[in-house]
This record gives sequence, C-alpha cells and structure tokens, in this order.
Amino acid sequence: MGAIPGAADVHLPLLEIVSDGHVHGIAEATAAVAERLGVPDEALRAAGGQGRPAFGMNVRRAANGLRTAGLIENEEIGRFKITKEGKAVLASKPRRIDAAYLRRNCRPYRDHMDFLARNRKSLQRPPVPASTKKRSGMVAIIDVLGVKGSWKRGGAGAPGIHKRWNDMLRSTECMLRGGGLPGRAMTFSAFSDTMFITIEGKEYDRMLLAFGGIMWQAITHSIMEDVPVRGCVSCGEYFRSRDDLFTGPAVDEAAAYYSLPQWIGISAAPSANAVLSRAIPRPTHRNNRIYRRHDLPLRASVEQGAWAVNWPRQCDDDEEEGAMDEIVARIDERMDGTTDISAALKWRNTREFCNAVLTPWRRGGVESD
Repeated sequence: MGAIPGAADVHLPLLEIVSDGHVHGIAEATAAVAERLGVPDEALRAAGGQGRPAFGMNVRRAANGLRTAGLIENEEIGRFKITKEGKAVLASKPRRIDAAYLRRNCRPYRDHMDFLARNRKSLQRPPVPASTKKRSGMVAIIDVLGVKGSWKRGGAGAPGIHKRWNDMLRSTECMLRGGGLPGRAMTFSAFSDTMFITIEGKEYDRMLLAFGGIMWQAITHSIMEDVPVRGCVSCGEYFRSRDDLFTGPAVDEAAAYYSLPQWIGISAAPSANAVLSRAIPRPTHRNNRIYRRHDLPLRASVEQGAWAVNWPRQCDDDEEEGAMDEIVARIDERMDGTTDISAALKWRNTREFCNAVLTPWRRGGVESD
C-alpha cells in the first residue's frame, strides 16, 4: 500500500472537483478525490487516529483549510460549494495548494491561524491573594461525564481517560489565563472529575461574556477527546480562605445547579441568568453569538429559556472549515454507540442544541423568541 495522500495533497483536487459551482457532500467529495488521485481501496480503508479512515479525515481537514481560507463555503452541515475567491485561485493555475500557499495567498486563513496561535499561548500563574475576605465575582463548576466508574472497564480505560482529562484541564487553564478575562484575579483548581473556576470582580456581564467567549473551545475539545464536560456559572458573593477553601452563596448555587442539565455544555445558574437577561436584551436572545436562550433539559424538568454558552455558533465562526461537522459526527457516533440510557439522552440533547443553533444560522435566518 502506498502513502495515503495528506490534506496538502487534497486541497487542489478537492477545489477542482467543486469548481462546477454545485453543492457537494463530504462523502461524495471524498470518493471523487480518491478516484482523481488513484487512491487504492486498501488505502481508503486504512485506519488513522481513533480508528477512523485516515484518507477520509485528510479530506475533511482539507475542506477545513479551504473553508477557513474562504475558497469554499458551507451550505449546511457536511455540504459545501466553491466561492468566487476559490474560482480566482483555480484561475491562477497553482501547481499545489498546501498550508504555506494558503497562508501566503489567503488572508482569512493567515489571520485565523495567527488567532489560534495567540490563544494557545499560556501566561504565568498570577499570585494568589493571601487574605481571607468576602469577595464578589463569577464562579464556575464544570465536570466531565463518564469518569465515575471508569476503573471498572479495566485495562487502559481509566489511565486513558485520566490522561485526556488532565490534558483538558491544562489546556482550559491556559486558555482562561491567556484570554484577557476582566476582573482582578482568577483561580483555577480541580479535584477528581471537576474543575472549579472563580473570577473576582463586580462587572458580572463583562466577565460572563468573556468567559463564554473562551469556554466554547473547551466544550468542543472535550467532545473530540471523549471527555465531554457539563457545568454552570453563577455570580455573586463568595469567601476564599488562605488555604483556598471556597464557600458562600455563589459557590452553593453553582454546586446545586451544575449537575442538573442533561447534556454537554455550560449553562447559567439563576444569578448568571438574571445578569445575561439584562445584558442581552430581546430580540437577540436566540441569535447572540456567545450565549443563547435554550429550553434546557434538566434531571426532572426542562428549564425554559435557559442561557447556555453558544459553542456551536462560535465554533462554526472561528474554527477551521468542517470542524463543526466533525464534532456533530462525533456526537452522532456517541449517541448511536452507547447503550447507557442516561448517556444517550445527554448526547441526543446536545445534538438537538446543535441543530437549533446551526440550522437557522447557516441559512442566514433570524429566529424569533
């Protein structure tokens, strides 16, 4: 079996295939690229990371790159067509389109890659205040689903999920510390399968919006790495001791609320809900980029008009082409592949949230409340 074509090998033939101006699906495009490049059947079946076909994933990555560069655009999830910029690139008759070409010739691609690189930089941990006093700020409690009882699965199951969770903790802390959050100080700590975050300050609306504008990346990362997270954020008063013991009404509220939602995502506890309702007035409840109104399934009820981090919209805006399509495909895999009723419902509720966000957004529509 010869070498499997990488994403850089696929950019040009994929762009040529969609040059007819029609809308193409990812499966159809993958087959057409394979035929054009003469990829043998055994190479098409060869598994890459996480057991998925390596060539198919490379075609998806190529589509991501072309969409980020503005050369193709999505019509709906998993279906795309060429843009006028894409036609102009083909008219210049490039011999090869790789990442270096896209960076040199496509400013949207270059700007996006620079943005991602800046967000990955970590900052030094700020000094922890030594005094014990009442504080005001934002409190977030977020846990990973599926850790409890993972040791029962034996083998490398528990160590594997532990490593992915630890990687998740490190990357989330780096994003928060490098994200320019408002407020005087941030704390980040974790125990077992739960992370605990506080940001001190009284500008609750600014803190919540900045937090939601960062944490969408943690949610998408958690789904792709199979450590799906669910949690909440509250606002108000709390106490912090010298040994980092946190108590107070904002902590109690978050602790009581964070495990109620039956999905993967981050939502607003009642105190934060009130702040966001003032900060994001009608008629933009359904169409705000950072938070979105959603009827959120809880353990024994549905919270009508809950505020939730609008991670599908932010991912579709800011990530590479096709990234959100991959996430939706991963959700479908988890939804279809689990026999645990509780887990299946959480994945299904998450999928319905994606549909509610992406369908009108990608069609350019505006929803009414």
